[in-house]
Amino acid sequence: MEYNGETPNEYLQRLMENVISGNEPDPQKVVVSWCYGHCIRAVRGHVRSGNFRCQPNIDKKNIINAAMRMWCHVQSRTNFAEADKGTKCWNWLLNRLYLNLANSNIDLNAAESLLTKRPNMDVDSLPANELQIEASGVDFWLVDEGQASNDGVSREWHYTANGEIILQIIETSIDITDSNRNNLINNDLIITINNRHYINGHVLVIPGLRMRVPILISPDINGRFLNPLYSPELARYFSRQWWSCIVIWSNLIKRIAERERRTTATIEVHHKILKTMDIAK
Repeated sequence: MEYNGETPNEYLQRLMENVISGNEPDPQKVVVSWCYGHCIRAVRGHVRSGNFRCQPNIDKKNIINAAMRMWCHVQSRTNFAEADKGTKCWNWLLNRLYLNLANSNIDLNAAESLLTKRPNMDVDSLPANELQIEASGVDFWLVDEGQASNDGVSREWHYTANGEIILQIIETSIDITDSNRNNLINNDLIITINNRHYINGHVLVIPGLRMRVPILISPDINGRFLNPLYSPELARYFSRQWWSCIVIWSNLIKRIAERERRTTATIEVHHKILKTMDIAK
């Protein structure tokens, strides 16, 4: 950053050390912040673009929904430990091909921190953000889907991490009327009531994301099923584009968190960070 006489990596490392130690950054130096609205639309635009591919039998609508919820969840953390835990949790989930009908415990402490991992920035190889997405429609994807109802629930299983439930798998009746079924479901198993279509099956509940995802491919005889949020592509995008830079757009820095309005001119600072830009005071 030409403002502070630092390279981008030196700038990020300095701010990260401040966040971990709980100290505020040097008030004499420029601190870059990003507009929340531009950022969330950048995430949504990237995942919705034709360049972003999903794995076979994975519904892209679920990945778009999860992407923005994961970003918002981590962005809203107010201390390093919680932000670090969030990135580890979602990185684990996105890279998990299969889940099981079993209670499981995940040790996130053993995972590498994505926030302190500092890749070298090559501004020429960073993918461009598709920022033509209009503001309208973004909030539709962030509606609270609520917790799972106990109506019709026969069994459930929990995935926990550090003592906290991060996933619930519930056996229940699933409304699949609006789902993209892709001919994966045997039509003989579908029950229709008042023009709504249901199937007895399982639903994946992610409390931290306030999200429910139907499991449309039945578990095998060993209770194993395809993770409907499996997306190593999204995990790589988050790790490369966002998680390692969290300190310059999250609530972790008091000087940024207390601003009533964060500048809209700095999304380009991330993607063209070596280029001098005027930041209004």
